[in-house]
Amino acid sequence: MSQLPIDATFFVAIGLVCIYATNRFNTPRAARSQTSQLQYIGSCVAYVLSSSSLFIILTWLLVTNPQVLDFLHFGAAERLPAEVSKFAAPLIIALAMTTCFHPFRCCGN
Repeated sequence: MSQLPIDATFFVAIGLVCIYATNRFNTPRAARSQTSQLQYIGSCVAYVLSSSSLFIILTWLLVTNPQVLDFLHFGAAERLPAEVSKFAAPLIIALAMTTCFHPFRCCGN
């Protein structure tokens, strides 16, 4: 069984995913006025932890089975360039989670 590459790229990538998850949880700001501060902070921590868990699972999946990269590129017209597979797995997953997992980014919302 392959192990996760725990190095500087892993920590940078998981840090970026946590920052992105925190910022994404903060929007819209109007939602904060409808709950207590303790509930809001607890929910934010749970959201960041679930995003981190998803990051770890996807990174492990990509390390153990490189064909997962084709799944992340599902629906695109052209194939992924060969250079993409040379990037570190944690950075590929962080990029996918911070750009591709935002469902309304393309719609202007």
